[in-house]
Amino acid sequence: MSEEMVKEIANFSKGLDTDTDPYALPDGATPDCANVRFGSGSIMRRLGCTKYNVASLGADAVRGIYPYYKADDTRKIMITWGGYLYTGAKDGTIGAAIKSGLNAASDFTFTVWLDKCYITNGIDPVMQYDGATITDLANARKGKYIADYMERIFVANVGPDMQSFVWWSNLGDPATWDAFNFARIATDDGDVITGLAVLPVGLLVFKNRSTFMVYGDSFDPATSNVQIRKLFSVGCVAPKTIAHYGTSVIWLAQDGVYSYDGGSLTKLSSRPDGSGIDTLIRKSPRPSAAVGVVRQNEYWLFMTPFGGTQNTEAYILDLKTGVWTRDVRAFSVGAAAVLDGRVDSGEFLVGCEDQGQLYWLETGTTDDGTNISAYWKSKQDIFGMPGHAKMWRRLAIGQKKSGPAVAVDYVIDYGAVAGTINVQSTQGLGCWGDGGTWGDGGTWNAAVPIRLIQSFPQGVIGRAAQFNIRMNDDVSDSGITSMSIFYRPKRQLKG
Repeated sequence: MSEEMVKEIANFSKGLDTDTDPYALPDGATPDCANVRFGSGSIMRRLGCTKYNVASLGADAVRGIYPYYKADDTRKIMITWGGYLYTGAKDGTIGAAIKSGLNAASDFTFTVWLDKCYITNGIDPVMQYDGATITDLANARKGKYIADYMERIFVANVGPDMQSFVWWSNLGDPATWDAFNFARIATDDGDVITGLAVLPVGLLVFKNRSTFMVYGDSFDPATSNVQIRKLFSVGCVAPKTIAHYGTSVIWLAQDGVYSYDGGSLTKLSSRPDGSGIDTLIRKSPRPSAAVGVVRQNEYWLFMTPFGGTQNTEAYILDLKTGVWTRDVRAFSVGAAAVLDGRVDSGEFLVGCEDQGQLYWLETGTTDDGTNISAYWKSKQDIFGMPGHAKMWRRLAIGQKKSGPAVAVDYVIDYGAVAGTINVQSTQGLGCWGDGGTWGDGGTWNAAVPIRLIQSFPQGVIGRAAQFNIRMNDDVSDSGITSMSIFYRPKRQLKG
């Protein structure tokens, strides 16, 4: 009989890859995972969430969240829901509405200029809020999207007849809008403007299938030298996915996630070698409803999964490493914001699509009291020996330190045989640590790395195997560092 062999996966840092043929994935990549993070090559279960507001505002969707900071570091969390505009505090307190009678079915966009917050939804008048008083800007065009650029307020998509128009206020005067302060953006292309973003080199104007830049030294009608340039035939299909990262802008296009820094257009959802998550993104039935936000060095994309009706999944990109992962939650996300002012620490707030409930993400170890189920699935692996059956012997799991039980599901020959191995750090037989010691009375030192080993049931034989590591308990401190599969090749099979 042939000698026993072992295959070890000691680095999981390649992350989620739904685009590569699942049989050709490199070791350490996964075709399917949920609620895990990849840190220094290990797998860890994600953090949880807690409610921001104890009681839901009601049945309508949260239509916008925006942290409004003043120069004196005063912060108000702007929240739109059910036709009302509220301000909230960091402790979850939501005050009385500062504005009512707004359109409850419209998403809101925000910008801050000269210590004032400007709010629009394309239907109601553009609003100006100074932290105490809210005022309608009666002369401003009712655009869906808003930005501040070159000491002016810009709005875009003024419907229904000017959905490809950009309008701007007079210099330093958001209350005054000259009749000639506008630009037409490819009005004959059958498309409409879907968002605005500001870069040092100009104002980006997105449509569904293309992106333009508006720029110039002067936007005054008498001396205007406004330039309009088409940048590329890649547009933005989801206005709420537009987010800034340093001097770049990130957004969702028809075929995936892109970034642009004023010079180079880069696709983030796929790599030159064909790996990525474009397949996952393209299956979403509601791409226009997606929400995107940058938190620290991550881009979060909340989307509706295939077969779903709401944004219950998040696809998360590590902007430093290019690695993706996926989160699944019981509630949907229709608005998101990060508190990144000088008085904050990157707190992450989201609002639901179907109710007036807001949550803090990336905090705690449960989803508001509900356990977080996490898993990482390997590829279907033939272990470099397609013609040989293998007798599956043992499975070893490495952990940073002793932690909760780890269940590993195995599927042999694409479902011919399946089962689960429960690997527990409390078992005595077959546990050893790297540099650890047994204490008096046989107590294991749980503060050092540990490796756990468990046998397969007798008689498990097959050519190919796939493994699913489940982490249903808190393993934030005892992440999975490796998986080793021990097997003994049998004779080569015919056919």
